[in-house]
Amino acid sequence: MIDRIKKLDDFLKLPGKELPAHSGKKHKEVAKEKADAEYDKLKERS
Repeated sequence: MIDRIKKLDDFLKLPGKELPAHSGKKHKEVAKEKADAEYDKLKERS
């Protein structure tokens, strides 16, 4: 199993750039803010 993880990690580093450890965190925050804003708009209409 460790070999598979290492091979996958090596494959993801092929372009020469390391992946950021926080790659999904920022997107999640932006999505949450947008969803909250849309919810607030909907709530105002009701």
